[in-house]
Amino acid sequence: MRVVFLLITLVVFSFSKGLKDENILFGMPHDFKVGYKAYNPKSSLSFAEFVPKTESVKDWSQMLTVSIYHKNLPISANEYIANMKEMWQKECKQSYTKVISEGKENGYDYALIMLYCPKSKISHKEEYTWIKAIKGNDSFYAIQKAFAMKPDEAQITGTMRYLRQVQLCDTRLKNCPKGILGVK
Repeated sequence: MRVVFLLITLVVFSFSKGLKDENILFGMPHDFKVGYKAYNPKSSLSFAEFVPKTESVKDWSQMLTVSIYHKNLPISANEYIANMKEMWQKECKQSYTKVISEGKENGYDYALIMLYCPKSKISHKEEYTWIKAIKGNDSFYAIQKAFAMKPDEAQITGTMRYLRQVQLCDTRLKNCPKGILGVK
């Protein structure tokens, strides 16, 4: 999958000045577009949804969602995933959830879960979702890849590969990949 790297910095979706402070690094498939983005100052949450170019956030087959809690959350990545699992099971009685992995990447705690619902109350479709939560020092991050149908093996493998590439870095800690937008 060809990937164009996008950077979401603390408050603004920006490319202009390079990396500064804590950053989530993630790729967007070349055939996706921004379907929706917002910042809620009350909750300090930045939220963006990306869908295939020919689809919308109201009618999608795949969706990539990035959530940034700018004031951080007072919970670990594992607790976030446990909360998502509990919420998912309340919303969809015949759901299935499985924690895929947890640990540290680039010095940050993360957890990854797979969730399944035979009929989502939101999309009214079958839904398979993978969520990677990362506990930063400044903010909390959740990256979600969802399918509104059963993904095939290649899509599952691609999703897992994709989520392994999502990472957090901080220019103050000097743990950002060299050569990305001005990092030396």
